[in-house]
Amino acid sequence: MARVPNSRPLHFVQIGDLHVTDNGLQNHRDFLRIVEELNGNVGDKVDFVYLPGDNADDGTDEQFAIVRDGLKRLQ
Repeated sequence: MARVPNSRPLHFVQIGDLHVTDNGLQNHRDFLRIVEELNGNVGDKVDFVYLPGDNADDGTDEQFAIVRDGLKRLQ
């Protein structure tokens, strides 16, 4: 495969199976810890974060809002 001149690799992180249910529960705290780890270790070296599924346990608006709030912390 030929490399395109002046191109760079695409870097992304995949986080999945969060099953967030409510603020402050263990899975929510684990998710926030992942965000902290990403901010501290990779920061702006990642092009995007991909969440493939099972992020809001019951798929409620409230659960998705918790996930969105956590993602807003990403640098």
